[in-house]
Amino acid sequence: MALRSRWWLLALSLGACTFPPQGSPGDRATDCPPEDDACACPLDEVCSAAAPYGLAFVGAALAEELPVLGSPDYLDRALAHALRRDPVRTFAVGGLQDVRVDLVRRGAPQVPFPHPFAVVAADGFAALALTPPTVRLRAAAAASSTLLRVETSTATHELLDRLPVEAAEVVRAEASAYGWVGSGAGPTALLAGVPGWVAIRLFGGADERLVDQGARLRTSTTAAPGAGWDVFAVTPGLGGDLAVTVEAGGQQLPATVAVVERAERAVWVDPRTGRAPQPQPAGALTVCVYLQGEGRDLSVAELRFSAQEPVRLVDVFEPEEAGLPPVALPPGCVTVQRATPGPATVTVEAGAFRASETFQFQ
Repeated sequence: MALRSRWWLLALSLGACTFPPQGSPGDRATDCPPEDDACACPLDEVCSAAAPYGLAFVGAALAEELPVLGSPDYLDRALAHALRRDPVRTFAVGGLQDVRVDLVRRGAPQVPFPHPFAVVAADGFAALALTPPTVRLRAAAAASSTLLRVETSTATHELLDRLPVEAAEVVRAEASAYGWVGSGAGPTALLAGVPGWVAIRLFGGADERLVDQGARLRTSTTAAPGAGWDVFAVTPGLGGDLAVTVEAGGQQLPATVAVVERAERAVWVDPRTGRAPQPQPAGALTVCVYLQGEGRDLSVAELRFSAQEPVRLVDVFEPEEAGLPPVALPPGCVTVQRATPGPATVTVEAGAFRASETFQFQ
C-alpha cells in the first residue's frame, strides 16, 4: 500500500477514535468512564476543574523502540510510533527522568497542560526543575508505587492528577551499536575507525527496564557525547571490540560493543516503503543506506554521498503534497534528483569502504 494511502487510513481511524490517554494515565484519567462528564476525584482529595478528565504523564523514550528503517514492518511501526506517548518507566535509583504533563481531553488528543501547576514529589523523589509542562525528577531511593502529585498550586492543593512512580537499583547495563537504518534483525556492530552510535540499556533486579536521563558512556579514554539520553557517539579504534563503561544511577557498569574491521556491502532502502528502491518517473527519489559486515548491520554516523551530472544530490526530502516544506534528512539518507529519464548512479563512502548503486528514472 502506498504511504499516502496509509496516512489517509490513519487519519480516517483517528476521526472515529475516542482518544484514550497515552503514556501513563494518572489515577483520575484511569478511573474515568467515557459516559461521565468528569473523572471521579480520589477519596480525601479536592480536585481541580482545570483537568476534568485527569492528566497523562509522558516519560523518556527508548532508542531501541524507534522503528528501524529497512525492517519488513517499518511502515506499520512508523505509523504507530508517530502516535506513541512513552510511559513513565521505572527510575534508576540516583537517576533522572523528565516527565511531561498532558491534559486529557474528550473527543480530542491529549495536549501539554496549558496552565501553571505545582508538583509534590513522591517519597524518595525530588523535583529538580519545573518548566511547564515538564518536570525533571530524581529518584533518591528505591520506591514502589509512591504517588507523584500535580496540583494547581501549593497554596490551594487542588489535585489535577497523581501517578504512582517507582525506582530500583541498576544491577546490569548493556551496550550495542545503534542505527535507525538497518535490517531490523540480527546483531549490530560499529565499524573500526568510523564514527558510529552506541545505545545503552539499564536493568533492575528483575530485568525490568530502568531510565536515567543523566546516564553517561565512557570509553577507555574519553566520555562519549550524547545524541539522546541513551545513545552516544563513539569512534572505535582498530584491534577488536570496544570496552565501555556505563555510568548510571551512581554506578559504573562495564559493557562491550562489537566492532568489525571492514564493511562488505551497502544496502539501499526507500524510506517510503522500507524496501529496495524501484524505478520511478524522472524527478526525485529519496534513498537511505546502511552497511553490513561480518553478518552484522553497521552503525555509521558519517556517510559520504556523491554523483555525476546530470544527477544532483540534496540533503532534504520534498513532500509531494502542496504547501508542505522540505524536511532535512538524517545521516544515511539523500535525495537523488534527475530531471530526465535515465540512470542515476550514486556512490556512498565510509572510511575505506566505497560502493555504488544505480537507480532508474523512467
